[in-house]
Amino acid sequence: MSRINIPKLADAMLQNIKDVLGPEVYDVIMTRIAEDYLDPEMDIRTAVMQRPDIFEGALVELLGQMGEILLVKMCQDIGLDDSLHYSRPGDLAKCMAMMAKA
Repeated sequence: MSRINIPKLADAMLQNIKDVLGPEVYDVIMTRIAEDYLDPEMDIRTAVMQRPDIFEGALVELLGQMGEILLVKMCQDIGLDDSLHYSRPGDLAKCMAMMAKA
């Protein structure tokens, strides 16, 4: 696997979610995640890079099964390495950790 630029990957993930949800729904959900799940000094992009477990948990808690479906679609659309995919809660954090070590 080639070296992955984690900040660019985080941007691509967030853009993919925004494209699927639309800008208004995306803004509402991301604001809710930032206010209810993250420390005040952490933004959404930083959470995706440094605490994907919190971001993933918040998204799934807010959207339920639709959140999981969204994460599966996001990972497929981004075209991650075949060995890195989302299939159940906890996988986003595992994938991000593996990519950070690559």
